[in-house]
Amino acid sequence: DHALNPQRYATSGNGTLAPQRYIAAARVVLQPGDAIASLTLPDAPGEPVVVSASPASSRQGVQGPPARITVWIDPASAHVLDVANNSGGL
Repeated sequence: DHALNPQRYATSGNGTLAPQRYIAAARVVLQPGDAIASLTLPDAPGEPVVVSASPASSRQGVQGPPARITVWIDPASAHVLDVANNSGGL
């Protein structure tokens, strides 16, 4: 993923902020009604915060993995680095 999507790892520092700051940043790019499913803090310096959400318009009755939206966030600034929907492919 680092090679295909370097923008997701373009972090500006090693510090972290309060988790609420990352949730607020993710909500800016998510649609109303999208539900935050998880927040993952970085394991190592240079890694982003990752927020996963379930879209409000989830694919009910559709087989396969559940729809997810992933938001990559700079841990030092809470700036959104990238957003992707798992139904969009690479």
